[in-house]
Amino acid sequence: MIRLTKSGNGEPVYVSPDLIVSAEIVDEVTMLNVRSDRIFVTESPEEVARKVLEWRLAMERYRVSYALAMQTEDSP
Repeated sequence: MIRLTKSGNGEPVYVSPDLIVSAEIVDEVTMLNVRSDRIFVTESPEEVARKVLEWRLAMERYRVSYALAMQTEDSP
């Protein structure tokens, strides 16, 4: 999940990057289309995209590290 900031009250909101359909500016805030819901956040669409990319890269690094660890355990 990525941490974003709700527009209006400034509270954190955690969103699964896999559920984000689009991000666009609406009335000076970013509107995320998250499956069948909308979330308004203070981060720019570019910042949301950067956080999604960082999350995806971290998950890929984890996947590769886990696969390597499993291979090491299976080796005699």
